[in-house]
Amino acid sequence: MKCPKCGCGIKKDTFCPYCKITADQVKFASNVEAKKRIKQKDTDEVYTSSYIPYDVSKTKLFFITLFGGALGFDAYYLGRYKRGIIQFAVFILTFMLFVLSRVLGYKALIGVTDFFGIACVVFIFLWIGNVFRVLFNKATVPIVLPNAEELDSRRQAYEDMLKAKAEAREVKQNKKYDKMVEKEKKNLDKKEKKTKSDEK
Repeated sequence: MKCPKCGCGIKKDTFCPYCKITADQVKFASNVEAKKRIKQKDTDEVYTSSYIPYDVSKTKLFFITLFGGALGFDAYYLGRYKRGIIQFAVFILTFMLFVLSRVLGYKALIGVTDFFGIACVVFIFLWIGNVFRVLFNKATVPIVLPNAEELDSRRQAYEDMLKAKAEAREVKQNKKYDKMVEKEKKNLDKKEKKTKSDEK
């Protein structure tokens, strides 16, 4: 884990020696808040972190990057709106220019199409790199660090969520066990009935 301000390494349960940012602050930073501030053009406290924060689903981010990263959907999902829009626009424009120049025969547009085609190739390489970055926890995510109050409430909410998940898992296991017991009882009843009918 690295400090989002200066890039210094932060070990678990420690803090940045220069910025005094704790590991928990990085872990419970908010991408949702960062997206709001980016939309409002208030980016003074928006940093980028290579640690995927608690309010971003790594699984969701991976699949968005894998299937939509070439079109910039991953950038848009994380709050990098300009990059997402530019990437999507370049691909759509390239496709339209390709249809006009190569399919419909407007030869004057071939040079422009080739130029935008090179941009698409660059974006494709970036997309492949982003897939691996997400896979190996190296993706950079815009975040806003929490203050002391927000950190406590987020930590509590996270603990409550883990507790609720554990309880739901336990309920599911109990139901599964009850079904097995019920099934075993039915099998025993069938065997008893069969033995009785055989005896008669």
